[in-house]
Amino acid sequence: TVAALNQIGNHELLNLSPSVLQRYQALHDRKVAELGPASAIYDLDYPTPDGKAVKVLMLCYDVTRHDQGHLQKMTFLTETHGMQIERKFIEEFANGTRVLTLYVTDWTE
Repeated sequence: TVAALNQIGNHELLNLSPSVLQRYQALHDRKVAELGPASAIYDLDYPTPDGKAVKVLMLCYDVTRHDQGHLQKMTFLTETHGMQIERKFIEEFANGTRVLTLYVTDWTE
């Protein structure tokens, strides 16, 4: 079943902006619906201080079934394509869900 983030998230997560919470909820809902890992890519509305565009890569999965080095794989993928990782976040939820979030620049299509 789909859980609301306010039921499975921690206090810090619930203090994030509504748009970020909406991204987390949508990704979590897709993971539940697809019964497997779900991913998403978003354009950030503001550039870095030096003017570079930022994309947000998110991966949501069930730790008990799919924890196979996803952070290392995502980091390797971005670095081999010349992207710079500006920030990384790992969020864990009470229901065994983990969300990896990478903020990257130098994105090439």
